[in-house]
Amino acid sequence: KELVGILRNSRLDAIHVSGVPPARSFYTPPGYFVEFTSEIKKVAGCPVIASGGIDAKLGEKILLENKADLVAMGRALLADPELPLKVAAGRLEDIRPCVRDSSCRDCLAYYDTPVTCTVNACAGKEKESTITRAKKVRNVVIIGGGPAGLEAARIAAERGHDVTLYEKEAVLGGQLILAAITPNKELMEKLRRYLIYQNQKLGVNLVLNNNISLPALKEISPDVVIVATGSREAPPEIPGIDNDNVSLNETILTGRTRVGENVVIIGGGMTGCETAHHLAQQGIRVTVVEMLETVAKELMPSTVRSAMLDALKKCKVNVQTDTEVAAITEDGVVVRDKTGKHTIPADTIVLATGRKPNRELYRLLEGVFPDVYLIGDAMKPGLVTEAMATALSTGLSL
Repeated sequence: KELVGILRNSRLDAIHVSGVPPARSFYTPPGYFVEFTSEIKKVAGCPVIASGGIDAKLGEKILLENKADLVAMGRALLADPELPLKVAAGRLEDIRPCVRDSSCRDCLAYYDTPVTCTVNACAGKEKESTITRAKKVRNVVIIGGGPAGLEAARIAAERGHDVTLYEKEAVLGGQLILAAITPNKELMEKLRRYLIYQNQKLGVNLVLNNNISLPALKEISPDVVIVATGSREAPPEIPGIDNDNVSLNETILTGRTRVGENVVIIGGGMTGCETAHHLAQQGIRVTVVEMLETVAKELMPSTVRSAMLDALKKCKVNVQTDTEVAAITEDGVVVRDKTGKHTIPADTIVLATGRKPNRELYRLLEGVFPDVYLIGDAMKPGLVTEAMATALSTGLSL
């Protein structure tokens, strides 16, 4: 404020209020520079620009409360370049939400690779990713209603195809449902709702509670089948893995399995760490066991990973790296580390050891129908970024 007071007579056109780092992860509440902007505005004498994880609704609120004169957005415009036009037209429900995982920033800051966006696979390659009307309308069946299946259905429908999506569960979203349960990731629920709404708006036939079979598909006789059946947990071969005190990660997150006061999570990837944070916030004592030298290694060295590690430390999660699980007993987990072999006491052991593709249906369909595609986790388990990218490439090829 003192500096701005000095600059009042310098004929500034505007003052943009930001900080370091300017792009923060979903662990930081949105609008993280707005209160500073509001204070600067009191002494600026010129228009003041707010920034910091702002979306359309928050931007309107900031302007209405007179905390800034203008609003700057970066990642939100990578997620949906048409955001300003949609706001002007009152189509807020059509805005593709930024999930603020900073994958775009990480590409540039750490790897010097072209920009990517978790929710907008067209980002950085807009010219070759233009969605145009198909020359021939085809009957497209998509099996699986996770992010890959929903995005492929949306793109195929935008291209004018007749699209039906089958989902075996009662709700759509797949891994997005689990992701939204973990702390600070409510934006994944916004993405799930956006994808569902866009499919409904485009007239995609969404069939729930239907684990469609090969005979049923033969009766439909589609021109194209896109298999987006996702992945399943891949439990390792450990003595005691079938004990009653062992549960899969997804049953813990959905509440189908009750946990004790002491929990050991086997697997320190992103999933294991987020589950640990989720449980620790409930007052449960959690230990994460990881055989590699670090946890959440699949995440880029971004603000997301550092914020996750800070959150685990704050919640007093015990993270043990370079540690191998030797066996599971009724009393806990037997591990080997640099100090030797010992037991970590636990009431509940949670498996977060990775996933494997669910390709059984795909193998049955190959050769039966003229065009069968495999996308998302069914191709290779990964992050939402990869799921959306495979959906785009497949949708554009139809």
